[in-house]
Amino acid sequence: MTDDNVAELFEWLDRLNLTPESAEATLAKGSLAFCDSAASELAKATSRLHETKGGSFSFVANSALSGERDPCSNVSCRLAHIERLSTFSVLYANRVLVQDPLFRRHAPIVGRTSGDELLDDIRILHALRPLLEQGLVRFSRRAAFFCAAHLEEHYSETGLDAWLRAAETTLAKRFISEVKVTVRAYPSSMYALEYLGPVELIEHGRSATLHAELPAPIARELSGRDQCVIPTDLAFECGLLDRPKKIIADMFVQNIYANWGYSYLTDRPVDLDIVHSLNEGAAAESAFLEGLNHALPAVFRIPTASLVSLRKKEPEAFLVFRDRLRVLLDQCHGLSKPQVEREFSNTILPELNRLEKLVQIEAEAARIDLARDAVGLGVVSVALFSGLLPPQLASLVASVGGFGLGKCLLDDVKRLIVLPEVAKRSDFYFLWRALEDRSIQQKL
Repeated sequence: MTDDNVAELFEWLDRLNLTPESAEATLAKGSLAFCDSAASELAKATSRLHETKGGSFSFVANSALSGERDPCSNVSCRLAHIERLSTFSVLYANRVLVQDPLFRRHAPIVGRTSGDELLDDIRILHALRPLLEQGLVRFSRRAAFFCAAHLEEHYSETGLDAWLRAAETTLAKRFISEVKVTVRAYPSSMYALEYLGPVELIEHGRSATLHAELPAPIARELSGRDQCVIPTDLAFECGLLDRPKKIIADMFVQNIYANWGYSYLTDRPVDLDIVHSLNEGAAAESAFLEGLNHALPAVFRIPTASLVSLRKKEPEAFLVFRDRLRVLLDQCHGLSKPQVEREFSNTILPELNRLEKLVQIEAEAARIDLARDAVGLGVVSVALFSGLLPPQLASLVASVGGFGLGKCLLDDVKRLIVLPEVAKRSDFYFLWRALEDRSIQQKL
Protein backbone atom coordinates (compact mmCIF):
# COMPACT_ATOMS: atom_id res chain seq x y z
CA MET A 1 0.00 0.00 0.00
CA THR A 2 1.26 3.47 -0.86
CA ASP A 3 2.71 5.36 2.09
CA ASP A 4 0.90 8.66 2.73
CA ASN A 5 4.22 10.51 2.68
CA VAL A 6 5.02 9.09 -0.75
CA ALA A 7 1.61 10.12 -2.08
CA GLU A 8 2.04 13.63 -0.65
CA LEU A 9 5.49 13.94 -2.23
CA PHE A 10 4.27 13.26 -5.75
CA GLU A 11 1.05 15.20 -5.29
CA TRP A 12 3.18 18.18 -4.30
CA LEU A 13 5.34 17.74 -7.42
CA ASP A 14 2.18 17.59 -9.53
CA ARG A 15 0.81 20.80 -7.98
CA LEU A 16 4.01 22.68 -8.81
CA ASN A 17 3.93 21.27 -12.34
CA LEU A 18 7.13 19.32 -11.70
CA THR A 19 6.03 16.16 -13.48
CA PRO A 20 8.41 14.21 -15.74
CA GLU A 21 6.95 15.98 -18.77
CA SER A 22 6.81 19.54 -17.43
CA ALA A 23 9.54 19.90 -14.79
CA GLU A 24 12.19 21.17 -17.20
CA ALA A 25 9.97 23.98 -18.57
CA THR A 26 8.69 24.89 -15.09
CA LEU A 27 12.19 25.25 -13.61
CA ALA A 28 13.51 27.08 -16.69
CA LYS A 29 10.82 29.76 -16.21
CA GLY A 30 11.18 29.85 -12.42
CA SER A 31 13.32 32.35 -10.58
CA LEU A 32 16.30 31.42 -8.41
CA ALA A 33 14.12 32.01 -5.35
CA PHE A 34 11.48 29.61 -6.73
CA CYS A 35 14.09 26.89 -7.34
CA ASP A 36 15.62 27.31 -3.88
CA SER A 37 12.19 27.26 -2.24
CA ALA A 38 11.15 24.17 -4.20
CA ALA A 39 14.39 22.40 -3.27
CA SER A 40 13.87 23.24 0.39
CA GLU A 41 10.29 21.97 0.43
CA LEU A 42 11.27 18.86 -1.51
CA ALA A 43 14.06 18.14 0.98
CA LYS A 44 11.50 18.25 3.80
CA ALA A 45 9.28 15.81 1.88
CA THR A 46 12.08 13.31 1.21
CA SER A 47 13.29 13.55 4.81
CA ARG A 48 9.95 12.06 5.87
CA LEU A 49 10.88 8.98 3.84
CA HIS A 50 14.10 8.29 5.73
CA GLU A 51 14.05 4.76 7.14
CA THR A 52 16.05 2.79 9.69
CA LYS A 53 14.04 -0.38 10.28
CA GLY A 54 15.61 -3.21 8.33
CA GLY A 55 15.64 -6.99 8.42
CA SER A 56 16.07 -9.86 6.01
CA PHE A 57 16.74 -8.87 2.41
CA SER A 58 17.33 -5.23 3.39
CA PHE A 59 20.15 -3.25 1.78
CA VAL A 60 21.70 0.19 1.81
CA ALA A 61 22.97 1.26 -1.61
CA ASN A 62 26.20 3.09 -2.31
CA SER A 63 26.20 6.61 -3.74
CA ALA A 64 26.54 5.53 -7.39
CA LEU A 65 23.62 3.07 -7.27
CA SER A 66 21.62 5.76 -5.49
CA GLY A 67 21.87 7.92 -8.61
CA GLU A 68 24.23 10.40 -7.00
CA ARG A 69 25.88 12.98 -9.24
CA ASP A 70 29.29 11.67 -8.24
CA PRO A 71 31.03 9.78 -9.91
CA CYS A 72 29.17 11.08 -13.01
CA SER A 73 26.83 14.08 -12.90
CA ASN A 74 25.25 13.41 -16.32
CA VAL A 75 21.63 12.56 -15.62
CA SER A 76 21.56 9.72 -18.15
CA CYS A 77 24.39 8.02 -16.28
CA ARG A 78 22.67 8.62 -12.95
CA LEU A 79 19.42 7.15 -14.27
CA ALA A 80 21.28 4.11 -15.64
CA HIS A 81 22.47 3.36 -12.10
CA ILE A 82 18.91 3.79 -10.82
CA GLU A 83 17.68 1.27 -13.41
CA ARG A 84 20.19 -1.31 -12.15
CA LEU A 85 19.19 -0.65 -8.57
CA SER A 86 15.49 -0.87 -9.49
CA THR A 87 15.93 -4.27 -11.10
CA PHE A 88 17.75 -5.58 -8.06
CA SER A 89 15.12 -4.14 -5.72
CA VAL A 90 12.19 -5.80 -7.47
CA LEU A 91 13.87 -9.14 -8.17
CA TYR A 92 15.47 -9.66 -4.77
CA ALA A 93 14.99 -7.13 -1.97
CA ASN A 94 12.39 -6.41 0.67
CA ARG A 95 13.81 -2.93 1.24
CA VAL A 96 16.63 -0.91 -0.33
CA LEU A 97 17.76 2.43 1.07
CA VAL A 98 19.18 4.91 -1.42
CA GLN A 99 20.92 8.08 -0.44
CA ASP A 100 18.47 10.97 -0.25
CA PRO A 101 19.17 13.17 -3.30
CA LEU A 102 17.86 16.26 -1.48
CA PHE A 103 19.74 15.82 1.80
CA ARG A 104 22.28 18.65 2.20
CA ARG A 105 22.22 19.54 -1.47
CA HIS A 106 25.53 20.57 -2.96
CA ALA A 107 26.25 23.84 -4.68
CA PRO A 108 25.79 23.55 -8.48
CA ILE A 109 28.84 22.38 -10.41
CA VAL A 110 30.58 24.86 -12.70
CA GLY A 111 28.41 25.83 -15.66
CA ARG A 112 25.10 24.74 -14.11
CA THR A 113 22.39 26.45 -12.07
CA SER A 114 20.53 25.32 -8.97
CA GLY A 115 17.55 24.72 -11.28
CA ASP A 116 19.60 22.29 -13.37
CA GLU A 117 20.62 20.35 -10.29
CA LEU A 118 17.08 20.30 -8.92
CA LEU A 119 15.71 19.08 -12.27
CA ASP A 120 18.08 16.10 -12.23
CA ASP A 121 17.13 15.26 -8.64
CA ILE A 122 13.44 15.41 -9.56
CA ARG A 123 14.09 13.04 -12.46
CA ILE A 124 15.72 10.62 -10.02
CA LEU A 125 12.67 10.79 -7.75
CA HIS A 126 10.29 10.07 -10.62
CA ALA A 127 12.44 7.11 -11.70
CA LEU A 128 12.17 5.74 -8.16
CA ARG A 129 8.44 6.37 -7.90
CA PRO A 130 7.18 2.78 -8.58
CA LEU A 131 9.56 1.46 -5.91
CA LEU A 132 8.72 4.20 -3.42
CA GLU A 133 5.00 3.58 -3.86
CA GLN A 134 5.42 -0.14 -3.18
CA GLY A 135 7.64 0.44 -0.14
CA LEU A 136 10.60 -1.33 -1.75
CA VAL A 137 12.77 1.81 -1.59
CA ARG A 138 13.24 4.42 1.09
CA PHE A 139 16.00 6.94 1.78
CA SER A 140 19.10 6.82 3.91
CA ARG A 141 20.95 9.81 5.26
CA ARG A 142 24.38 10.67 3.91
CA ALA A 143 25.66 11.35 7.40
CA ALA A 144 25.34 10.02 10.94
CA PHE A 145 25.04 12.35 13.89
CA PHE A 146 26.73 11.77 17.24
CA CYS A 147 27.71 13.90 20.17
CA ALA A 148 31.46 13.87 20.80
CA ALA A 149 31.24 11.26 23.58
CA HIS A 150 29.12 8.80 21.64
CA LEU A 151 31.14 9.24 18.45
CA GLU A 152 34.28 8.22 20.33
CA GLU A 153 32.36 5.34 21.91
CA HIS A 154 31.15 4.12 18.52
CA TYR A 155 34.64 4.23 17.05
CA SER A 156 36.34 2.57 20.02
CA GLU A 157 33.78 -0.22 20.45
CA THR A 158 33.70 -1.23 16.81
CA GLY A 159 37.34 -0.57 15.90
CA LEU A 160 35.88 1.38 13.00
CA ASP A 161 38.36 4.25 13.12
CA ALA A 162 41.38 2.02 12.58
CA TRP A 163 39.60 0.04 9.86
CA LEU A 164 38.49 3.16 7.97
CA ARG A 165 41.97 4.63 8.07
CA ALA A 166 43.50 1.38 6.82
CA ALA A 167 40.87 1.08 4.07
CA GLU A 168 41.43 4.66 2.94
CA THR A 169 45.19 4.15 2.86
CA THR A 170 44.77 0.99 0.78
CA LEU A 171 42.45 2.75 -1.66
CA ALA A 172 44.75 5.76 -1.93
CA LYS A 173 47.70 3.53 -2.85
CA ARG A 174 45.65 1.88 -5.58
CA PHE A 175 44.52 5.20 -7.02
CA ILE A 176 48.03 6.66 -6.93
CA SER A 177 49.53 3.66 -8.68
CA GLU A 178 46.74 2.99 -11.22
CA VAL A 179 45.22 6.38 -12.08
CA LYS A 180 46.74 8.96 -14.42
CA VAL A 181 45.84 12.64 -13.92
CA THR A 182 46.02 15.26 -16.67
CA VAL A 183 45.26 18.95 -16.21
CA ARG A 184 44.05 21.01 -19.19
CA ALA A 185 43.61 24.77 -19.56
CA TYR A 186 40.85 26.25 -21.71
CA PRO A 187 40.65 29.75 -23.26
CA SER A 188 37.61 30.50 -21.10
CA SER A 189 39.85 30.47 -17.99
CA MET A 190 38.43 27.09 -17.01
CA TYR A 191 40.50 24.05 -16.11
CA ALA A 192 39.76 20.37 -16.39
CA LEU A 193 41.36 17.56 -14.44
CA GLU A 194 41.01 14.29 -16.33
CA TYR A 195 41.38 10.94 -14.61
CA LEU A 196 42.21 7.77 -16.53
CA GLY A 197 42.23 4.39 -14.81
CA PRO A 198 40.55 0.97 -14.46
CA VAL A 199 36.76 1.04 -14.49
CA GLU A 200 36.54 -0.34 -10.97
CA LEU A 201 38.24 2.84 -9.73
CA ILE A 202 37.09 5.44 -12.29
CA GLU A 203 33.56 5.53 -13.73
CA HIS A 204 33.70 4.49 -17.42
CA GLY A 205 37.50 4.29 -17.05
CA ARG A 206 37.74 8.02 -17.65
CA SER A 207 36.26 11.03 -15.86
CA ALA A 208 36.87 14.75 -15.53
CA THR A 209 36.14 17.62 -13.17
CA LEU A 210 35.89 21.29 -14.10
CA HIS A 211 37.46 24.04 -12.00
CA ALA A 212 37.40 27.83 -12.16
CA GLU A 213 40.85 27.95 -10.55
CA LEU A 214 43.63 25.57 -9.59
CA PRO A 215 45.51 25.10 -6.33
CA ALA A 216 48.90 26.81 -6.48
CA PRO A 217 50.99 23.57 -6.63
CA ILE A 218 49.03 22.33 -9.64
CA ALA A 219 49.09 25.75 -11.32
CA ARG A 220 52.88 25.65 -11.03
CA GLU A 221 52.94 22.23 -12.68
CA LEU A 222 50.87 23.58 -15.59
CA SER A 223 53.12 26.65 -15.80
CA GLY A 224 51.50 28.35 -18.80
CA ARG A 225 51.11 25.18 -20.86
CA ASP A 226 47.82 24.01 -22.37
CA GLN A 227 48.02 20.67 -20.61
CA CYS A 228 50.31 18.41 -18.62
CA VAL A 229 50.30 15.17 -16.63
CA ILE A 230 50.63 15.78 -12.91
CA PRO A 231 51.63 13.34 -10.16
CA THR A 232 48.53 11.56 -8.86
CA ASP A 233 49.67 11.96 -5.28
CA LEU A 234 49.77 15.74 -5.83
CA ALA A 235 46.09 15.68 -6.84
CA PHE A 236 45.45 13.80 -3.57
CA GLU A 237 47.38 16.30 -1.49
CA CYS A 238 45.44 19.18 -3.04
CA GLY A 239 42.12 17.48 -2.32
CA LEU A 240 41.17 17.16 -5.99
CA LEU A 241 41.10 13.36 -6.16
CA ASP A 242 38.71 12.47 -3.38
CA ARG A 243 37.20 9.29 -4.79
CA PRO A 244 38.67 7.06 -2.01
CA LYS A 245 37.13 9.32 0.65
CA LYS A 246 33.72 9.04 -1.00
CA ILE A 247 33.97 5.26 -1.18
CA ILE A 248 34.88 5.19 2.50
CA ALA A 249 31.95 7.52 3.25
CA ASP A 250 29.57 5.04 1.59
CA MET A 251 30.98 2.26 3.74
CA PHE A 252 30.69 4.34 6.89
CA VAL A 253 27.00 4.95 6.19
CA GLN A 254 26.51 1.21 5.64
CA ASN A 255 28.28 0.48 8.92
CA ILE A 256 25.77 2.67 10.73
CA TYR A 257 22.80 1.02 9.01
CA ALA A 258 24.19 -2.45 9.72
CA ASN A 259 22.97 -1.85 13.27
CA TRP A 260 19.43 -1.96 11.88
CA GLY A 261 19.92 -5.07 9.77
CA TYR A 262 21.04 -3.61 6.43
CA SER A 263 23.67 -5.15 4.16
CA TYR A 264 25.80 -3.13 1.74
CA LEU A 265 24.79 -3.00 -1.93
CA THR A 266 27.45 -1.91 -4.39
CA ASP A 267 28.35 -2.43 -8.03
CA ARG A 268 31.95 -1.27 -7.51
CA PRO A 269 34.26 -4.30 -7.48
CA VAL A 270 36.83 -2.38 -5.44
CA ASP A 271 34.34 -2.16 -2.56
CA LEU A 272 33.86 -5.89 -2.19
CA ASP A 273 37.28 -6.87 -0.89
CA ILE A 274 37.21 -4.03 1.62
CA VAL A 275 33.69 -4.75 2.87
CA HIS A 276 34.38 -8.47 3.27
CA SER A 277 37.33 -7.62 5.50
CA LEU A 278 34.95 -5.74 7.83
CA ASN A 279 31.80 -7.85 7.65
CA GLU A 280 32.03 -11.28 6.08
CA GLY A 281 29.30 -11.77 3.50
CA ALA A 282 27.85 -8.28 3.79
CA ALA A 283 28.21 -7.59 0.07
CA ALA A 284 27.40 -11.06 -1.29
CA GLU A 285 24.28 -9.83 -3.07
CA SER A 286 26.35 -7.35 -5.07
CA ALA A 287 27.32 -10.30 -7.26
CA PHE A 288 23.66 -10.30 -8.36
CA LEU A 289 24.13 -7.16 -10.45
CA GLU A 290 27.13 -8.34 -12.45
CA GLY A 291 26.06 -11.96 -12.70
CA LEU A 292 22.53 -11.31 -13.89
CA ASN A 293 23.57 -8.45 -16.16
CA HIS A 294 26.05 -10.75 -17.91
CA ALA A 295 23.65 -13.69 -18.24
CA LEU A 296 20.49 -11.75 -19.06
CA PRO A 297 21.08 -8.08 -19.91
CA ALA A 298 17.47 -7.87 -21.19
CA VAL A 299 16.26 -8.09 -17.57
CA PHE A 300 17.68 -4.62 -16.91
CA ARG A 301 15.62 -3.20 -19.78
CA ILE A 302 12.26 -4.29 -18.34
CA PRO A 303 10.34 -1.23 -17.06
CA THR A 304 10.39 -1.08 -13.27
CA ALA A 305 6.62 -0.65 -13.10
CA SER A 306 6.16 -3.90 -15.05
CA LEU A 307 8.39 -5.82 -12.64
CA VAL A 308 6.59 -4.34 -9.65
CA SER A 309 3.24 -5.34 -11.15
CA LEU A 310 4.43 -8.90 -11.79
CA ARG A 311 5.77 -9.21 -8.26
CA LYS A 312 2.32 -8.26 -6.94
CA LYS A 313 0.59 -10.74 -9.26
CA GLU A 314 2.97 -13.63 -8.58
CA PRO A 315 4.05 -13.31 -4.93
CA GLU A 316 4.66 -17.04 -4.40
CA ALA A 317 6.66 -17.38 -7.61
CA PHE A 318 8.75 -14.38 -6.57
CA LEU A 319 9.62 -15.93 -3.19
CA VAL A 320 10.61 -19.23 -4.81
CA PHE A 321 12.79 -17.38 -7.31
CA ARG A 322 14.46 -15.29 -4.61
CA ASP A 323 15.23 -18.33 -2.48
CA ARG A 324 16.89 -19.96 -5.47
CA LEU A 325 18.89 -16.80 -6.11
CA ARG A 326 20.01 -16.77 -2.49
CA VAL A 327 21.44 -20.27 -2.94
CA LEU A 328 23.14 -19.23 -6.16
CA LEU A 329 24.67 -16.17 -4.52
CA ASP A 330 25.98 -18.28 -1.65
CA GLN A 331 27.65 -20.51 -4.23
CA CYS A 332 29.26 -17.42 -5.78
CA HIS A 333 30.76 -16.22 -2.51
CA GLY A 334 34.46 -15.54 -2.93
CA LEU A 335 34.45 -16.08 -6.70
CA SER A 336 35.98 -13.62 -9.15
CA LYS A 337 33.77 -11.53 -11.44
CA PRO A 338 34.28 -13.86 -14.49
CA GLN A 339 33.52 -16.88 -12.30
CA VAL A 340 30.33 -15.24 -10.98
CA GLU A 341 29.20 -14.41 -14.51
CA ARG A 342 29.86 -17.99 -15.63
CA GLU A 343 28.00 -19.43 -12.62
CA PHE A 344 24.93 -17.30 -13.35
CA SER A 345 24.96 -18.18 -17.05
CA ASN A 346 25.41 -21.91 -16.42
CA THR A 347 22.63 -21.99 -13.82
CA ILE A 348 19.96 -19.66 -15.19
CA LEU A 349 20.14 -19.85 -18.99
CA PRO A 350 19.66 -23.65 -19.37
CA GLU A 351 16.60 -23.52 -17.09
CA LEU A 352 15.06 -20.60 -19.00
CA ASN A 353 15.69 -22.40 -22.29
CA ARG A 354 14.05 -25.54 -20.88
CA LEU A 355 10.99 -23.54 -19.82
CA GLU A 356 10.75 -21.92 -23.23
CA LYS A 357 10.88 -25.31 -24.93
CA LEU A 358 8.20 -26.77 -22.64
CA VAL A 359 5.86 -23.87 -23.33
CA GLN A 360 6.47 -24.09 -27.09
CA ILE A 361 5.72 -27.83 -27.12
CA GLU A 362 2.50 -27.34 -25.17
CA ALA A 363 1.43 -24.41 -27.35
CA GLU A 364 2.10 -26.36 -30.54
CA ALA A 365 0.06 -29.32 -29.30
CA ALA A 366 -2.79 -26.98 -28.39
CA ARG A 367 -2.69 -25.35 -31.85
CA ILE A 368 -2.90 -28.74 -33.57
CA ASP A 369 -5.91 -29.74 -31.47
CA LEU A 370 -7.50 -26.34 -31.99
CA ALA A 371 -7.09 -26.63 -35.76
CA ARG A 372 -8.89 -29.96 -35.61
CA ASP A 373 -11.72 -28.72 -33.37
CA ALA A 374 -12.21 -25.27 -34.87
CA VAL A 375 -13.11 -26.26 -38.43
CA GLY A 376 -15.64 -23.77 -39.72
CA LEU A 377 -14.90 -21.10 -37.14
CA GLY A 378 -12.77 -18.92 -39.38
CA VAL A 379 -12.69 -15.94 -37.09
CA VAL A 380 -11.02 -17.99 -34.36
CA SER A 381 -8.60 -19.61 -36.80
CA VAL A 382 -7.48 -16.27 -38.19
CA ALA A 383 -7.03 -14.84 -34.72
CA LEU A 384 -5.01 -17.75 -33.39
CA PHE A 385 -2.90 -18.69 -36.38
CA SER A 386 -1.83 -15.19 -37.43
CA GLY A 387 1.11 -15.33 -35.03
CA LEU A 388 1.10 -13.93 -31.52
CA LEU A 389 -2.18 -14.26 -29.64
CA PRO A 390 -3.97 -10.90 -29.61
CA PRO A 391 -4.40 -9.24 -26.20
CA GLN A 392 -8.18 -9.19 -26.65
CA LEU A 393 -8.29 -12.99 -27.08
CA ALA A 394 -10.31 -13.51 -23.89
CA SER A 395 -13.17 -11.30 -25.06
CA LEU A 396 -12.99 -12.83 -28.55
CA VAL A 397 -13.38 -16.34 -27.16
CA ALA A 398 -16.28 -15.21 -25.00
CA SER A 399 -18.12 -13.71 -27.96
CA VAL A 400 -17.54 -16.72 -30.19
CA GLY A 401 -18.58 -18.98 -27.32
CA GLY A 402 -21.93 -17.24 -27.37
CA PHE A 403 -22.56 -18.85 -30.76
CA GLY A 404 -22.14 -22.35 -29.38
CA LEU A 405 -18.38 -22.88 -29.14
CA GLY A 406 -17.80 -26.47 -28.07
CA LYS A 407 -16.19 -27.48 -24.78
CA CYS A 408 -13.21 -29.14 -26.47
CA LEU A 409 -12.51 -25.96 -28.43
CA LEU A 410 -12.65 -23.86 -25.26
CA ASP A 411 -10.24 -26.27 -23.61
CA ASP A 412 -7.84 -25.92 -26.54
CA VAL A 413 -7.98 -22.13 -26.32
CA LYS A 414 -7.40 -22.29 -22.56
CA ARG A 415 -4.28 -24.39 -23.14
CA LEU A 416 -2.94 -21.59 -25.33
CA ILE A 417 -3.70 -18.94 -22.74
CA VAL A 418 -2.73 -20.75 -19.54
CA LEU A 419 0.90 -21.69 -19.01
CA PRO A 420 1.68 -25.36 -18.39
CA GLU A 421 1.86 -26.23 -14.70
CA VAL A 422 5.34 -27.66 -15.18
CA ALA A 423 6.55 -24.17 -16.09
CA LYS A 424 5.09 -22.68 -12.92
CA ARG A 425 6.90 -25.27 -10.82
CA SER A 426 10.32 -24.04 -11.97
CA ASP A 427 12.41 -22.01 -9.53
CA PHE A 428 13.02 -19.51 -12.32
CA TYR A 429 9.42 -19.19 -13.47
CA PHE A 430 9.18 -15.62 -12.13
CA LEU A 431 12.23 -14.52 -14.13
CA TRP A 432 11.01 -16.32 -17.26
CA ARG A 433 7.61 -14.66 -16.93
CA ALA A 434 9.18 -11.21 -16.60
CA LEU A 435 11.18 -11.72 -19.79
CA GLU A 436 8.18 -13.23 -21.61
CA ASP A 437 5.92 -10.30 -20.68
CA ARG A 438 8.53 -7.87 -21.99
CA SER A 439 8.80 -9.82 -25.27
CA ILE A 440 5.02 -9.78 -25.75
CA GLN A 441 4.83 -6.03 -25.09
CA GLN A 442 7.52 -5.39 -27.69
CA LYS A 443 5.58 -7.35 -30.32
CA LEU A 444 2.22 -5.65 -29.72
